[in-house]
Amino acid sequence: MLKTLKTTLALALMFTAFLAFGAVTTQNKIDQLPYQDLGSIKLNLQDILTRFSAGDFAVGAVDSTDILDNSVASADVLLDTLLAVDIAAGAVATSEILDATILAADFAAGAVDTAAILDSTILTTDVALDTLLAVDIAAGAVGTSEILDGTILVGDFSVGAVDSAAILLDTIVAADIATGGVGTLEILDATILAGDFATGAVGSAAILDDSVASADILLDTIVAVDIATGGVATAEILDGTILTGDIATDTIVAGNIAVGGVATSEILDATILTGDIATDTIVAGNIAVGGVATSEILDATIVNADMASGAAKTNLGVLTGSTVVANLASVALNDTLYTAVTVTGAVLGDYCICSSSIDITANAVLSAYVSVADTVQCGIHADVTGAVDLGAVTFKAMVIPQ
Repeated sequence: MLKTLKTTLALALMFTAFLAFGAVTTQNKIDQLPYQDLGSIKLNLQDILTRFSAGDFAVGAVDSTDILDNSVASADVLLDTLLAVDIAAGAVATSEILDATILAADFAAGAVDTAAILDSTILTTDVALDTLLAVDIAAGAVGTSEILDGTILVGDFSVGAVDSAAILLDTIVAADIATGGVGTLEILDATILAGDFATGAVGSAAILDDSVASADILLDTIVAVDIATGGVATAEILDGTILTGDIATDTIVAGNIAVGGVATSEILDATILTGDIATDTIVAGNIAVGGVATSEILDATIVNADMASGAAKTNLGVLTGSTVVANLASVALNDTLYTAVTVTGAVLGDYCICSSSIDITANAVLSAYVSVADTVQCGIHADVTGAVDLGAVTFKAMVIPQ
């Protein structure tokens, strides 16, 4: 070791002497040195540059092994001549890098990881558009303030990611809900109002049987087509509310009417025909007094048994009248005396009968005829023994229309 140090010092002194006197060229300086001595000597670059000029070196003549460690200064390096391959991996520390001189192009793809980035130093402008992915963002790292208003789409949500607590009250509108997106389970009981239904939106299948009450039906909204055939029973009809106009022509048959279900007040006057009456169903109690006129009686069908005992003959449709004579004049033998009796409705040609309040059958004959309209002449003819003198008498006349 001591021998090598002495040799190195001797060579250095010798080079210095050569350069000082300028006696030889650079090539001569090197050529005159023993080869075996140069191989083991590392010259200080500063000493070489001091003693030699750049032109003294052949291209590639000096390699890394010829340069003394830590002897190259910044001034020794030609500008823009260092390449990436000249720098050993890990050889450049933060202190060797000029502030604000590293550009984006200086970084290899993937060369900078999270550990290399100072916390809270990345700005929006540092991030290229559309380069951040979901995996780049930590769970919960993005708050409301980081999200641009109106930029979240449906596709940004994972299924089930938004619960009730995440939704602002009264902010969901109809357009936010997909068709069919709300089921029965999502609807709060007793919260659906009439105004929530679109016209015609609820069909029969959606209504629970026997669940519609009278109060649920808007007045005057049920029409005939809403009621199924046979859908209304007697119990559903309010008493006294069916009008003639409610009944279609020829729809009521005998089977629809209960026994005794139709009273006189329900029957339209003059609408019952013979065919409507079952044989032997009309009895005397069904006919009002005076309710049967002559036109309703079949000719030649009234017999004695049909008339009550002592019933007035006027009930047979005859016309009657009477006249009281205070003192009838004497009727001579073979003479006839006529007394006028008013019988309203009598006309010429009607059948007439007269009667007297005094029995005259032994002495005279009583006769009658219609002399003019509404007048019957009652006559007494004396033809038996002599004159007839009756005094006060009442004549009655009965006229049977033709």
